[in-house]
Amino acid sequence: MSDFGTVALICSLALSLYGVVVPHFGVRSNNWNLVRSVQHASILSFLMISVASAVLMEALINSDFSVEYVWGHSSRDMPLFYKITSFWGGLEGSLLFWILVQSFFIMIVAFRYQYTNREIIPYVLATLNGIMSFLLILLIGWSNPLELQAVIPEEGRGLNPLLQHPAMAIHPPSLYLGFIGFSIPFAFAMGGLIRGKLDNEWVLTTRRWTLLSWYFLSAGLILGGQWAYEELGWGGFWAWDPVENAALMPWLTGTAFLHSVMIQEKRNMLKIWNVVLIILTFGLTIIGTFLTRSGIINSVHSFTQSEIGPAFLVFLAFIRFDRFHGFAGNDFSATGGSCKGDQTFDSGSFFQYGHCSDGICSAFLDGCRNIDPMAKNQHGKSEEKLRLAFFVGISLDRIHCFLAQG
Repeated sequence: MSDFGTVALICSLALSLYGVVVPHFGVRSNNWNLVRSVQHASILSFLMISVASAVLMEALINSDFSVEYVWGHSSRDMPLFYKITSFWGGLEGSLLFWILVQSFFIMIVAFRYQYTNREIIPYVLATLNGIMSFLLILLIGWSNPLELQAVIPEEGRGLNPLLQHPAMAIHPPSLYLGFIGFSIPFAFAMGGLIRGKLDNEWVLTTRRWTLLSWYFLSAGLILGGQWAYEELGWGGFWAWDPVENAALMPWLTGTAFLHSVMIQEKRNMLKIWNVVLIILTFGLTIIGTFLTRSGIINSVHSFTQSEIGPAFLVFLAFIRFDRFHGFAGNDFSATGGSCKGDQTFDSGSFFQYGHCSDGICSAFLDGCRNIDPMAKNQHGKSEEKLRLAFFVGISLDRIHCFLAQG
């Protein structure tokens, strides 16, 4: 069964790559049937991910310790409730859960907007499938939760005692729904950038997605504070743990985006700034994922060091490059997306926006280093890793800025 689940993941990856490439051919050849084929591919992709998830869930419930992930995060004496929540209690399982929700959202977008937003929907689907492809490559190549082990042990190691709490059933899924939900307005913003169309249409289309994402992220933060208060004995609902901050930062920028789009809807202003805010919000979710999976910082929330952490940093650099390239390469006024009411926004102005973005991200990374005493006192190793990652990330972003300027 485990091999069957892995095959399903590979099939889903093939379908996602199909969804990245084919929409562009559909637009170039003016063949809407190609775009529609991506909509059908999104259904098949979700079904494949569902099959793989069902295989892992069945292994967890039946204590199949031939699967390494089940052995590492479950045991026979665990209640059924915690066996189910252990699905997202580890690195590999949480990544599969992320992909499951992402594929479900893509399927909804593909069919909800198949007759609307025709100008940008091909690029929206390509962006979302690109995110899916990236996550699936990481899952299959480095963090497969369905990987088998040669020797089958008698008993599993069990779930981390700190995670055996009723909030575990709601807190992580709520955060994931918030993180993943913001990828939808991000994809529509990218579609507008690629198409050169930054009118109010994408904002109105994604209003409910933004509200839903903000609601789930808020609920996840509140539940996380309650869990920390009861389980960790910090003496309060918030101890400025680095991973808690990683979840708070996109909430702050998401809240700013939520209020800013209201100004765009009513006064036709802040069009460029809203795109910057949603890119920044989605980028901060990637930074948070990087921090929890890279081993750079130590936290009760973070996973052990893995090979996929640096990949998220590369992905973040790619997102930022795509942002500058999209703004530098399009004339929005030519496609009905003029920024009337905004300040004049040439490439130099946007370069200043990039500096603001860098400052926020830099403050966040440096704050995590200074806040977490374990990151500063672990023989200097974690601090050196953080400085290196910070230097590499900012250097790549500066190079991309100048490339976009040229």
